[in-house]
Amino acid sequence: MYKIDVEQLEDLKSLVIVLDKEGNILKFNPFAQESTGFNYDQVSRISWFDTFITKGEKEELLIQFQENIEKAVSSWHFVCNIVCKDGNKKYINWTFSLLKNENDEIGDILGIGTDISITQELKSKDQLILQQSKMAAMGEMLETIAHQWRQPLSVISTAASGLKMKKEYEILDDKEFNESCDHIVEIVNHLSGTIDDFRNFFKPHKDQELFNLKNTIEKTFSLIGSKFKNSDIDVIYNLQDVEIHGFENELIQALMVILNNAKDAFDSQDEKVEKFIFIDLYEDEYNAVLKIKDSAGGIPDDIIHKIFNPYFTTKQESNGTGIGLYMTEEIISKHMRGHVAVSNSSYVYEDEDYTGAEFLIELPSLQKEKMEMRFLEELESCHCYRWNKDEEMFIKLTVCSDKMVLQDIATLSNFLYEFNIKFTILNNQNIQIHF
Repeated sequence: MYKIDVEQLEDLKSLVIVLDKEGNILKFNPFAQESTGFNYDQVSRISWFDTFITKGEKEELLIQFQENIEKAVSSWHFVCNIVCKDGNKKYINWTFSLLKNENDEIGDILGIGTDISITQELKSKDQLILQQSKMAAMGEMLETIAHQWRQPLSVISTAASGLKMKKEYEILDDKEFNESCDHIVEIVNHLSGTIDDFRNFFKPHKDQELFNLKNTIEKTFSLIGSKFKNSDIDVIYNLQDVEIHGFENELIQALMVILNNAKDAFDSQDEKVEKFIFIDLYEDEYNAVLKIKDSAGGIPDDIIHKIFNPYFTTKQESNGTGIGLYMTEEIISKHMRGHVAVSNSSYVYEDEDYTGAEFLIELPSLQKEKMEMRFLEELESCHCYRWNKDEEMFIKLTVCSDKMVLQDIATLSNFLYEFNIKFTILNNQNIQIHF
């Protein structure tokens, strides 16, 4: 008898193999047969390394396999390609474990693999879209730089020409000369400051940092605010001081996409409308909440559900890439662990009725991060549950005794009661959290 009952893993939706110490196949579960195209009779008692592993990876993995058996390493992880019966390759994430018999001697080796080929393809696709998004953002940024610099440079040119002309006609006095020079220096310092703003925006930040969302919104408008002024768009702020952890520059990029789309919505309208953008920032019990609302009439109902799809755009091909809002959702949901949604909103401002698009962004607050850390700490004492952040649920593991499950439910329930967190124990004994 093995200390791990391999038969319980027979129906697992992962590739399950059992090898002897030479690497020959002893067990090959139905999911492995389905995934590779080989049936058990075709691979039984033949070398797993010779049959499935590519030549470039075979030698290194075989050496690792033999060394771990000699050193009695209980388990190890690696990722490799396997070659299927039809010649195609699949990228598999493996966990190998030593199986011991009743005498605590190493018997065979258990391998459990997860197919991550699709994940790799999606990752490559996401990287391509991210690169396209960065190029589009850089193009918009260069346009913004040119826009912001054009007027100050014109002022400098006018001031310098005026000084030169008055000098030639000998009508330039010292006071006017000094005032004009001071004004030119002031404008140059402003331009120098904008260079720092743009440099900081493009500076890569690989680590999350603590930052103030109110300051982030102010930084965003220091980059693109002049375009809104020139378009006669009034921005009304209602901002609280809220701090979060995350990637500030990526969030600025996401906010710029939303705000520039609002500006484009105003620019595309034939009739004259009052142009307002309302930005509200506050913190609830678990999230930093940011609402961006405009008065541009809203998004048509037949396309509002598509706007976060990649390559979907309502603009002419030369003016839109269709990746801005897709990357906005990627940044907020995946990179910032938040949530973004859009709806059409009707409201009253200064006794006038308006309709426009409203973007709702929720980002984890520091309080929620501390709570998640407590979740992870609490899970260290539990053997039957793991925390699923995406579904906000404790997932019950399949291989564990009823006694341990009941013990862990009691532990987690007490923990959730301590923080006054509402939860439901589902029929399958998963524990759903209600934030």
